Amino acid sequence: MKFFYSLFFFFRHVFLKRHYDIIFYSPHHFNRGDKGQNLYFKRLIEVCNQKNISFVFFEEPYKTSNYKRSKSAVPFDFIYYFIIFLRKLLPKSLSDIEIDRKIGKCIKFLFFYNISFNNFITISQSMLSVFYAINKNAKLFDLQHGTIHANKDTYLFNGYVYDNLKKNDVYLLLNGIGFKNILVQNENNKYFEKHCQVIGSIMPKIDFQRNRKNKNVLVSLQFTNDHSNAENQNIANALLCQIKQNNDFSFFLRQHPRFNNEVDMSVFTSMPNVSTIDGKLEDNFRICSIHLTTYSTVVFEAALLGIPSSFLIIDNYKMNIFNSQYDYPLFNYNLRKIYEYYNESSFKSKQWVKSYYQTFSKDKYLKALKK
Repeated sequence: MKFFYSLFFFFRHVFLKRHYDIIFYSPHHFNRGDKGQNLYFKRLIEVCNQKNISFVFFEEPYKTSNYKRSKSAVPFDFIYYFIIFLRKLLPKSLSDIEIDRKIGKCIKFLFFYNISFNNFITISQSMLSVFYAINKNAKLFDLQHGTIHANKDTYLFNGYVYDNLKKNDVYLLLNGIGFKNILVQNENNKYFEKHCQVIGSIMPKIDFQRNRKNKNVLVSLQFTNDHSNAENQNIANALLCQIKQNNDFSFFLRQHPRFNNEVDMSVFTSMPNVSTIDGKLEDNFRICSIHLTTYSTVVFEAALLGIPSSFLIIDNYKMNIFNSQYDYPLFNYNLRKIYEYYNESSFKSKQWVKSYYQTFSKDKYLKALKK
């Protein structure tokens, strides 16, 4: 059904001219709100509606996602599968950027000849080279959705800016000045100094009243195909040790949105002090007063609510970024120390997060856009 709706939309626009101030683009596994809502775009779209800024929201299909498709987005399915088909036809000697730019030129000629836009805002750098080729005069943005650090190769590695950003002249929309400082201080040139726009956190504000401390621990799992089998197993082993060492604590395991059975969970769920949990994060934290993870961005969301985090310590650079990059004040606190000094730990985490998740600024968002 989504495929045919997508087909109809783009064939109709072969004959129908339309201009948009903004094209929003996202894979549908980011639809993590109620009824398939994309919470990352929610505030940005609300501002568009308030200011009469024209926009269209294209949604990319993601086969392995269990999240619902958005009812407010235009399915990009037809164009997406056309792109996948063309990627297989083009020579492997070309770079990914060169391939997608050739495809973008083709799509512009066939389906975007009558569609124009001033700004393109995507998540996870999806389709940047394609849309750069469709409209080189548009301003391209990548909206922050996860961690950023000095050696995250999709942003920066050994001081060099990732080609997908630099060659497509992409601007970053960031949650806080702390993330911009990390990029600016670790790059070899001044790309990020000019290409980072701090607009604040775009996630909805939560009406949250923390309960009294308890020994319930929310575990933000990170078993995904982003990691090698060995890395996933290292995380599993570290978690298993934590559960065994703290058998008077109860552990509530929350899966990553892209978990696809990378680890056998029966090892954990068979333990008497372990259960699984899902639903809204704030509801989870009404049950659990401590958070445990490897390097999930839930650390930031927990800190905003005054929930302190403890960490699975693994000898791996990217899994220790909350110590090496973010200077999280409780990084070396184990669960027992956090429980013993709970109020102090809660206060420290709330103070720490202020430079990374600032209040959303509608004015800064509007100022960043190409008029």
